[in-house]
Amino acid sequence: MSTPATDQIPVEQPGQEQAQQTPVQTPQVPGEQQATQPEDHKGLSAEDKDAVIEKLRKENAQRRVESKELKERAQKWDEFEESQKTELQRATEAQTKLAEENARLQAANTQLTLATAYGIKAEDIALLGTGTAEEMEERAKRIQELYGASQSAPTPPPSQRPHEGFIPGTGQRQDIPDDTYPAGWTPKPLRKN
Repeated sequence: MSTPATDQIPVEQPGQEQAQQTPVQTPQVPGEQQATQPEDHKGLSAEDKDAVIEKLRKENAQRRVESKELKERAQKWDEFEESQKTELQRATEAQTKLAEENARLQAANTQLTLATAYGIKAEDIALLGTGTAEEMEERAKRIQELYGASQSAPTPPPSQRPHEGFIPGTGQRQDIPDDTYPAGWTPKPLRKN
C-alpha cells in the first residue's frame, strides 16, 4: 500500500529567519482527488499536443461512462426504495402531493376571484401574492386604489358597425323612405283579413 500524498507547506517559526524554514507535511485525505493545475503546452510539438488531446479525450470518455453507470445505479436505487415502501406510505405520499396541488389551485382561484372583483388587470395578478384570503384582499384594495377611479368604468372600444339612419360623417339622422311591399302585393292566401 502506498503512502498518502503530502503537500509541502513552509511555516515560519518565531525567532527564525526566512532561510531556516521547516516544511510542514499535510496528509491528503484518501479518495480525495488532487486538483490538476493547467499545464503550459506552449513549448510542445504538434505530436505532443495531439497526444495530450488524445489523453484528455480518453479521460473524458471514461468520465462519461462512469457518469452513465452512476445514473443507472441511482435509478435502480430509486426503484428499490419505491419497491420497499408500504401501501400506506405510497398513499400518504400521493395524498401529500394532492394536498399541495389543491392548496396551489385554491390560491390561484382566490387571486383570480379578487382580480375580477377589484378590476385588477391580468398582468398585475401576481401583485396579490400569496397568503390568507384576507391578506390578498387587502392587497387587492390597495391595487384598486392605485388604479384610480378612471379604471373603474373603462370606456368600451369604438364600434366599426354602421348605424342605420345616420348620415355618414355627420352623426345626423336621415329620413329613410319606407320601401316595404304594399299590402296589395301580398298573395291572397297569405293575407290576414
